[in-house]
Amino acid sequence: GWEKWNAHYWSEHYPDWLDFFFHELFSEPHSTKPIDDGIGWGLETTPEFLGLTVANPAMFPAMLLDEAIGRIQCPALLIHGDDDRIADVEHSRRLVALRPDWELLEMQDCGHGVMLRDPVRTNLAIADFLRRRGWSGRQ
Repeated sequence: GWEKWNAHYWSEHYPDWLDFFFHELFSEPHSTKPIDDGIGWGLETTPEFLGLTVANPAMFPAMLLDEAIGRIQCPALLIHGDDDRIADVEHSRRLVALRPDWELLEMQDCGHGVMLRDPVRTNLAIADFLRRRGWSGRQ
């Protein structure tokens, strides 16, 4: 399970970690192709390099999350799968509760990679969001 999310495990069992992670990322049925692609892409790097990309406190903003969110001055559309096993949809729900001017589209029966599993629906939702804000795409 998620106890595998650590650099020590990755250094000893990297292919197993990739298999676990991409099965969680693509939780939808019939996801063999994106899972296989993700594992293949993961094998193009090393567990040591992956470890350098995860939760580096030096890269976190100096301000609190609530303050950072409050400073955003443009509309936002959050698109989140309701079967996201990487980042719970509740995170997006909380953000929209903090910022009622933002919108949340929960994609039913989708996992973390909604834009990969349902790109047409995702792109149509983004286009609708932009259109409702007056963006024509011809600027």
